[in-house]
Amino acid sequence: MRDGAFPEEEREKYMDVVLDETARLTALVRDLLDLSRIESGKMLLKNEKFLFRDFINNINTMIYNQAHVKNLDYECTVSSEVAEAYIGDAMKLQQVLINLIVNALQAMPDGGRLTLTSRDWLEEGRRVGAEIAVCDTGQGIAAEDLSRIFDPFFTTKKGSGTGLGLSISYAIVERYGGHISVTSQPGNGACFTVHLRSEACYTDAPTAPGFAARWSAPAIEKHE
Repeated sequence: MRDGAFPEEEREKYMDVVLDETARLTALVRDLLDLSRIESGKMLLKNEKFLFRDFINNINTMIYNQAHVKNLDYECTVSSEVAEAYIGDAMKLQQVLINLIVNALQAMPDGGRLTLTSRDWLEEGRRVGAEIAVCDTGQGIAAEDLSRIFDPFFTTKKGSGTGLGLSISYAIVERYGGHISVTSQPGNGACFTVHLRSEACYTDAPTAPGFAARWSAPAIEKHE
């Protein structure tokens, strides 16, 4: 480009292509490193106290502008009953939610509505954490893809995406002692729900529960 091989009016277009490809490859390397840590049992998670509303507000700060630029309605609701303080790895859990939100934004290229809703997660009447739902009004997920949506290298983004983001998110949340579920109907959007424990309940397994099974047999569902 510097030697004048491209006309000046085309340089910016080609530079955008180079920058986009660089960003894609950077994301791929990051995801592969995370995947390697998961497989080897070396995914380290912190065990620190963080405030739930601050955690959600940090996500909102990053998302509001993106939603506005894409002409999307974004609404965040946190139930007053959700515990104030949580113990775990806020950065990794934030990575999970941002990945879900970015996927939702990409599913609505022509605009739509995105909601982030948090409420109590109860087990046998006992509060154990929060249910955080990321829902969109995009094109939805085909029924035949739902059972594979968390499998490594599986993606519904034709021609883009690494197919690792949801797998890594799944592994992080299950390693933490929670789980992720998804519901969707084609044409009616999708809703991913993260069940997040207020206190991390890490497993003794070298990898996240069910991750090795998904790697060798993608159709297996672990959730009960």
